[in-house]
Amino acid sequence: MLPETYACEYYDAQLLNKVIIDGHEVGYFKVIAKTDYVEYLLACDCCISDDKDSGFNPWGSVNGKRCKYIYGAMALRRYEVAQELRGKYELDDFELKFPYISDAFKDAVFELFTRSQNNEWLGGHTNYLSGTLVSAILKMAVEFGVDMETIWTCVHILEREGKLASGTGSAYAGILVPYDKRHKRKNPEYPYLEKEVSSFKVKVFSPLSGFDPLEWLIQVFNSQGKNVYEKRIPIEYIPKWTASRGAKDENHHPVDIARMNLGLAETEDKIWKNSIEWSKV
Repeated sequence: MLPETYACEYYDAQLLNKVIIDGHEVGYFKVIAKTDYVEYLLACDCCISDDKDSGFNPWGSVNGKRCKYIYGAMALRRYEVAQELRGKYELDDFELKFPYISDAFKDAVFELFTRSQNNEWLGGHTNYLSGTLVSAILKMAVEFGVDMETIWTCVHILEREGKLASGTGSAYAGILVPYDKRHKRKNPEYPYLEKEVSSFKVKVFSPLSGFDPLEWLIQVFNSQGKNVYEKRIPIEYIPKWTASRGAKDENHHPVDIARMNLGLAETEDKIWKNSIEWSKV
């Protein structure tokens, strides 16, 4: 039977949540090392040693392997959280139709983030809330299911609203971290498209390049590579998140694409009218 509290010379452990499956107990513990390091993790009856000197080891079972009941407890907890979200935000009525992301759906994702930051157990091995865990919980909560594109489109919107930011670097892939303005890039990363007009090169940079506010950037370069003209076009709809981040795979709203094409046509007209002057710059 799992202890409500446990103390030894190296750490103190406190039971925060418990699930019993077929008489086997699985608990979510807050563990505080004597160095004041705090960790939240799952442990089960397998972590109790028959050796009185070893006692309770919340970092794993005595044979070094996690038992099947831990995974069952994780699934049950995710389902429990999903039912809470379903009832609270009426997610059964959510329509998965681009480009619409409902306020209720955004609130549900943000609540998952907040509850994780408060170290609540949401169904993972720890309070570590990865994108896959967000998706797993919401798939259970929404009748039609939620794919990762929809999840991260929502996260992208929350980023722009100043509430969340997705982590950078392989070590943080798919992790939600506290919002930080330093994540806002000001320079374009890659062109959405390129084309030649007379002796000029035209580049259109995607809103997903990191502009804030989100906008298309059209730039014109002469034959010497000099930037002679640029036009910025704010977008009206949040782009749908795509896994590859490649320009050809971006899913922008038709209205924003039309506004970009109109700006591109106006830019080409300016090139013909100013070609002699811009060539000399």
